[in-house]
Amino acid sequence: MGLSLAHIGALLTGKASTLASVLALQEQVLSGATLTKETTMSTKPTPEEMKKIFDPLVAKHFSPEEIAEYAKKMEDPFFDREKGQKEWDDLIAEAKRLMAKGEDPTSPAALDLARRWKAQIAKFSLGNPDVERRMGEIWRDAMADPNAAPKLPLNPEIFASMGKAQAKLKEMGG
Repeated sequence: MGLSLAHIGALLTGKASTLASVLALQEQVLSGATLTKETTMSTKPTPEEMKKIFDPLVAKHFSPEEIAEYAKKMEDPFFDREKGQKEWDDLIAEAKRLMAKGEDPTSPAALDLARRWKAQIAKFSLGNPDVERRMGEIWRDAMADPNAAPKLPLNPEIFASMGKAQAKLKEMGG
């Protein structure tokens, strides 16, 4: 399970204070192992795989007219899709690093990430709260699909962590 020798020694000598603390440690270790696995996975889904996952979900949450209107707006020469994708990749990688370190979602580093994450969402939702909400629903649907979820760059843990950080920002007036 990745426990250090000191932790194993404490467990064997009965120095672990409570079952709850042992279970909390186990959960932390397992979470770290999962994040390490996800962080080190190098197989990034192809654009075709992502399209196959997301096209039906987009059609579920947006009308054909809305999809066409959004696509037209995204053709703006000032919107650079490749740059936007790289920015998302960097934000997601940073979220994974913070989570792997056990960073609290309300820490200064997580809140800084949440501010930039929020700005990126605003860019892709074109500042429309309804579009933002529906994009979130699309991601939740994708993460709930056992065939799609392993291929996604985001997972429910990152989504929840950023949600907590966003809530803290809102509470702070940001």
